[in-house]
Amino acid sequence: MVGPPSVAADAAPATRTSAVVHAWVKPHGLPATVRVEWGTANRWRSRRLAVPALGWAKHVRLRLTGLAPGKRYEWRVVATTRAGTTVLGGRHVRTWGPRR
Repeated sequence: MVGPPSVAADAAPATRTSAVVHAWVKPHGLPATVRVEWGTANRWRSRRLAVPALGWAKHVRLRLTGLAPGKRYEWRVVATTRAGTTVLGGRHVRTWGPRR
């Protein structure tokens, strides 16, 4: 029996208005939907990415743009196949600039 996808992730250092999230998703031979979610307490955004049915980890990269300078953004990666869902959360990135 195949289990839910495996996920590892990290973010590159942010600029004043953007950051890059890197995720490695191993879907265990099943097609997967990957959702990257980011935001603050008041405003969240998300983007869906597809990962084909692979037996190894696929690198997905997403540039988060339009961020405010000097602000902390939470982010997480949610990967889903028909075998289940894996959530990798509790991550954050801070943009450059005076804190707001």
